[in-house]
Amino acid sequence: MAKPKNGNDYIADVLKTMGWKVQLTEREEAEERFENEFAGHFAFQDAADAEVSLTRLDELMRRFRAHGEKAAVERVLEIARLGKRRAEMISHNRKVEPRKREEKKEIAEWFRILAGNPGCLL
Repeated sequence: MAKPKNGNDYIADVLKTMGWKVQLTEREEAEERFENEFAGHFAFQDAADAEVSLTRLDELMRRFRAHGEKAAVERVLEIARLGKRRAEMISHNRKVEPRKREEKKEIAEWFRILAGNPGCLL
């Protein structure tokens, strides 16, 4: 199977053929290997969506930990921190209706718990 023409491995191969020395970081390699695991699964328009996303993040974290994939675990935590920040931003936006701001505040707390306590059960 041909490598996608925008993937890290493909770009590294092109640079290597040009004589460059290329070394991917563990994080870049993890993102490349687990791209499908991370892509498009994490949305939280409402509490139900957030719950699904958090459950999926928790499942991924447990699987990656069990297989010693430290860089992938860090990527999961990074996504959790990003989710927290996004929810916090919306919860502070006065243009958003109060009920939705409260919901986002609660969602931010869920993401904070996952990011701060990666061994927690959801």
